[in-house]
Amino acid sequence: MAEHLGNRAIPIVGTAQYDSSQGEFYHMYIRGGQFADWTPLGKSQRRTVINGELEILHANSLRSGNYVLRLGLVRGGAIVQATDVVFSVP
Repeated sequence: MAEHLGNRAIPIVGTAQYDSSQGEFYHMYIRGGQFADWTPLGKSQRRTVINGELEILHANSLRSGNYVLRLGLVRGGAIVQATDVVFSVP
């Protein structure tokens, strides 16, 4: 049986390690469910994170459906590198 997500804030854990020649900052994005286009989550981050909390996902705001989380490295206003993770909400 699937667990009901309720009012849970779920940490998004991973690594964002880069230097200023690669990008200015990273940002988390979400697409799917009620988000037809890539939608930013939280704030842009200019810090390196190694196996730590990148952002918080407020699960209670998600409708049932398929989603993609994207960690995007941004330079000059454009995503220059991205890593995607697919997940579903029952």
